[in-house]
Amino acid sequence: MPRSVRRTRPGLSARYTYVSPSRPGILLPRAPAPHRRFLEARIRMAAVGIAHVAGSNGIPADVHKASVISGYLDGRPQWVGTVAEPGLYVRGAAQLRQGVLRDYVAELAVFAGVVDGVKLALIGSPDGLLDATWEARTERGLDYYLLQSMRQDADNARAGCEERPGPSYAAAVDSMLEPGVLPPNPVRTEFLAKPLFQGDGVLVATPIFVARSR
Repeated sequence: MPRSVRRTRPGLSARYTYVSPSRPGILLPRAPAPHRRFLEARIRMAAVGIAHVAGSNGIPADVHKASVISGYLDGRPQWVGTVAEPGLYVRGAAQLRQGVLRDYVAELAVFAGVVDGVKLALIGSPDGLLDATWEARTERGLDYYLLQSMRQDADNARAGCEERPGPSYAAAVDSMLEPGVLPPNPVRTEFLAKPLFQGDGVLVATPIFVARSR
């Protein structure tokens, strides 16, 4: 049983850098179907309603999705763990290095660092990036086949598949954390993610959202 985790949900003023493109039904497979339909309706209503609030124009619809799903999980703390003790989901705040790794046509958005003694890598499709400063891709780090494999696993999770990555991911996370692979300056980050792989002192997860802390 994961220990309790402080419930933090960035407001719309927080700077989201990543939101999963998946629908709530994929991100919340344990939620009853009526709950998923209700959440999807709330997300649509929020996206429409916020457009009428002064100064809120231009907020991406995915930001509302991140807020609604995070709120839903706030009411189910038994599902949410920490980096050190993951549950069905993992929530936390940490200094993470971030970038987009690329080799040939394989690309992977990565947020990585050491959190509570655990080597953490949040991985996902670059399609979920919301920050325009991510346009530059890093042409180094992991080889094409490993990047493609990790991207496929992240996409599988996004599509609701239950397949899990293999033990080579521990070595991949070590590579991500090596100097020169990701931009050197870490960013204070809040995140909510679905675990993909847990090994000895290693956690790989795909984010529901990542946001820069204020």
